Amino acid sequence: MHSTRVEFIRHRDAAEKNARRLASKLLLLATPLVLTSCISYAVGTTARPIPEGTFQPNLSVYFVPNGIEDVSDDGSPDDSLAYGSADFEGRWGLSDRSDLGLRVPAGSGAIVNYKRLLSRVNDPDRMAVAAMGGAGIVNFGNHFYVEGTLIASGREGDRVPYGGIRAMHVLPLSSGAVSDTPTVGVFGGLRMRTASNFSLSPELGIYRDEPALGLREGNFIFIPSVSFHWD
Repeated sequence: MHSTRVEFIRHRDAAEKNARRLASKLLLLATPLVLTSCISYAVGTTARPIPEGTFQPNLSVYFVPNGIEDVSDDGSPDDSLAYGSADFEGRWGLSDRSDLGLRVPAGSGAIVNYKRLLSRVNDPDRMAVAAMGGAGIVNFGNHFYVEGTLIASGREGDRVPYGGIRAMHVLPLSSGAVSDTPTVGVFGGLRMRTASNFSLSPELGIYRDEPALGLREGNFIFIPSVSFHWD
């Protein structure tokens, strides 16, 4: 009788553990369906402003490998899941030293950013350095967003390397919105012209981004992205 009871308890505990693991895995798989990205990880632009009086539409697609983690009972990561997002952006050339962008991150808000060339002259045969700042409302109106970016890029041509540093932060606007810490990191990419009016920019960003919702264990994320430019 005693051994039968012990065996019953063992099977019951094993069944409960498997049920918990199944529930956590289902939650892990369902999370990307309701998850929207508050911030724009992909930079997708070089330091040089687009020509004055012109308009350029862009689409940036990025992925967050291991962006969501299922934590086991002992606190270690068990399974992980990547998720992706896409930002739509339009840029207007204001002068030979500046342009203005309007970005819609994941269809959940709007961000306006302004890029200003810091180099003394806009010489296409020289390296360019620019600063870009932006602000907006994201996450369906639940957060106020601010960003600051320093960009350097090579001389103009069919292949233009670029990179820099970037900081982003969101502030809650509603009582139920989560608070977060600033996201800071570096990025680098290569803008490649593939046709007379089309180019693309593969890019990699490395950011320190503490998980506000506790969806993963690590604080550092790698963000591969590709931006498409119709110019």
